[in-house]
Amino acid sequence: MRNGLNLRWAEVEEVEPLAQMWRAAWRDGHLGHVPEALVTQRTPELFVQRARDNLARMKVAGPVGRPLGLCIVDEDQLYQLFVAAEARGTGLAGLLLRDAETRMAEDGVRRAWLKCAVGNARAAAFYRRNGWELESTAETRFGQEVGDGIPVETWVFAKTL
Repeated sequence: MRNGLNLRWAEVEEVEPLAQMWRAAWRDGHLGHVPEALVTQRTPELFVQRARDNLARMKVAGPVGRPLGLCIVDEDQLYQLFVAAEARGTGLAGLLLRDAETRMAEDGVRRAWLKCAVGNARAAAFYRRNGWELESTAETRFGQEVGDGIPVETWVFAKTL
């Protein structure tokens, strides 16, 4: 526990509040850095579905029903990491990141990676401060949940665990 924040596995009854927090935090980090078509596609309903689909591998912080942050690991990828605006500056993002790195290392991952939208300087600086290195820039298609996907320029960061 750090700053009174415990990490725990997400619970099914909090899908809606998780989706609301995730969408708000996603918009904070992505508006102006991704195509408007992707922003339009990222509806509240889509985030509910994404939360439901990822619930079993989602670590969260904050009381049930009032999440302050979430993190999803997909094998060797830090797939999602978002913190609510009111929890920024509390150390929660670092706590979620270290937990994800520990889980990956315990699963035998030696080199982890993540993607970050080009232009999201706040996130990129956070990852750099935590030992992640920019390896490349790539075009990634996002939004395949509802179509062919929308191309987004992304930074690919990696870290040896």
